[in-house]
Amino acid sequence: MILPDRLQLLAGAKLSGAPNIVIQVVSAGSVETDYVKKLSLYHRTQAPRSIGLSSDKRTVEVWRFAGPKANCELYRSGEVIQTALLPSLALHVSGLW
Repeated sequence: MILPDRLQLLAGAKLSGAPNIVIQVVSAGSVETDYVKKLSLYHRTQAPRSIGLSSDKRTVEVWRFAGPKANCELYRSGEVIQTALLPSLALHVSGLW
């Protein structure tokens, strides 16, 4: 997801940088790729948020990258995800499954 502060990264249909928010569905067969390789890439390229939806566990991980630090919050059914990047959005984890 590209928010207004990163629109300058768009060059036609291509993106030359990290989006504000990356959302991905993580399946049992893609755990290593999604949680190791891709998270490292998002951190290195300074994507502010990465949201991983684990269909097997029915959980959501929200990663926040700021400089050398990476923090993760785990959300389960019954919880609501909110982010300062989209303050009017409230994502109910129970509604994802």
